[in-house]
Formats: sequence, structure tokens, C-alpha cells
Amino acid sequence: MTAQPAPKLPQRLLLLGRTELLDAAARVTLVPERRHQLLALLAVDAGQWVPRERLAALLWPEHSTSQARRNLRHVVFRARDIAVGLSINDHALCWDIATDLRTFDALLDAGQPEQALALRRGALLEGLDDPANPVFTEWLAGERLRFDSRWRQATLRALAEATPARAIELANLMLALDPLDEDAIEARLRAEIALGHPARAWQCYRAYAQALAEVLGVEPSRRLHDLLQREAPPAAAAAAAAAAAATATATAIVPDGTAFVGRRAELARVRQLLHDDGARLVTIVGPAGVGKSSLARRALLEASSPTLAGRHAWIDLQD
Repeated sequence: MTAQPAPKLPQRLLLLGRTELLDAAARVTLVPERRHQLLALLAVDAGQWVPRERLAALLWPEHSTSQARRNLRHVVFRARDIAVGLSINDHALCWDIATDLRTFDALLDAGQPEQALALRRGALLEGLDDPANPVFTEWLAGERLRFDSRWRQATLRALAEATPARAIELANLMLALDPLDEDAIEARLRAEIALGHPARAWQCYRAYAQALAEVLGVEPSRRLHDLLQREAPPAAAAAAAAAAAATATATAIVPDGTAFVGRRAELARVRQLLHDDGARLVTIVGPAGVGKSSLARRALLEASSPTLAGRHAWIDLQD
């Protein structure tokens, strides 16, 4: 009785990050060798016939056409050992394999940009860079640019329906790819304003303006400046920043919520002086160890009201 070969298991290829070939039994990481590079070339256009001449020219640009085609025949023979469903004829090859790239495009076309974005784990075909082959390197750079454009399109669609907090996350992802992306900056500014952070919006804008000046020697567009002037006037942003600074200072200077039993009179007197416009300096004196610093911290915490925002600060002095 002749033994029958085991049936081939369905495969899936991950392209959006580290390149991995998966089936129910194994997980193979693709590396910069000709067999794996061939599969990557076919998978990017999964389901499409790719001419042998094109594949040979991309993989062996330094060889003659006839030698490159001979090399391709050898590599195809080896690739069939690991690639299920590889279709071959005299003129072209086709690999109709499921990939996360195909799923990404399908989700984007179906109006599900957030689900599409979740598929990206890194750069397209990560780990297959081949500096020794400039033609393959150029092809790979072009494919990455094309995918980045589609990814940006998906991100912009997701931004249209995102909460302010999610919008900041998406904008930061876009800025990691292109720090000068004006659409990403605008989304970040709108989100910060929506969250009640006008000072952060201005800080983000100034950092962007500085980057533009350093890299391109230009200023931000008028629409960004007008957006901030309209939605986050500088005066309001400054007041918000002062209030935030006062809150941060109060949080930093008070170690706990200890009740100041027996110190109410002193606290009341310090509060009175802090609110007195004629008192430019308040000094707490007393013997060492009686709690002058604790009293000062507590008084400053209780003085952290909107009317005093930005008018006091805590500075530790060494003996």
C-alpha cells in the first residue's frame, strides 16, 4: 500500500511588520534570501500574475536576462516546498495567498478604518531589506511608500470619527511617520482643545512651527494659526497653563493630607497675608524642628485658588 502525502494546510502571510508565513502547524520568519524575497514579491500582488522577466530582474539585476531566468527556475523549485498554492506557467507566477495586506485593503474599502489600522505591526515586509541589491531595495521602498499612503488614508478616516483622546493617539502615529504632516498637527490641536487643553495645543503648535522652520524654512499655514486664535485664544491658554502649573506645584509640595491640629490660627494668618496685595514677602520664623516647612506647604496648598494661580511657587533651599 502506497503512503499518501499529508494534505497541505492553509497558509497566511503577515506582511505588515515582521514577515511571517503561518499555517496551523508552523510559523516561518522570512529573511533576505532569494526564495523568501520571491514569495514576498508575489504576496504583495497576491492573486495577480507577475511576469518571470520582472521577478528575475528584481532578484538578479546584475545578471544577464538568461542567467537571471535560470536562477529564478531554481528558486521557484525550492519555493514550492514551503508555499501552498503557488501557480506557475512559462511566462509568469501567481500566489493566491491570504495576507494581512489584503485584509487591510478589504477593511478600508468596507469603511472599517480602525480595524484596518490594528493590523499594522511595523513597516511593510520588515526584515527583508537587502542593501546588496539596490533594485530590490528600490522596489521595497516604493511599496512601503504606497502602503504608507493607504495607511494614512485609513488614519484620516478613523480621525473623522475618533474621540479626542483617540484622535491624539492617531495624530501621534501619523507624526511618527511624518513629523511635518499638517493634517496630523491640525487633528492634534483640535483634540487638545476639545479636551480643554488650550495651552498644550499652543505648545504643540510652537514645536511644529520650530520643526518647519528648521527643516523647510517656512511657517505653519494660516489655517492652523487661525484655528488656535479662534478656538484657543492666547489669553485663555495662558490662564489654563497658570492654573495647571499651580495645581502641579500644590501636588508636588504636599506630601500627605495631615491635619494641622493646633495650627489653624497660623494657617489663617498666612492665608490672609498671601491674599494681601500689599504683602510682597511672607516669612515664617521659629525654632528648628517646629514644622515651619510643613506649615508653609499646607498654606501654599490652601492658597492654590484661581485668584492666586501662577502667583506663587515652591523652591527648596538647602541649609
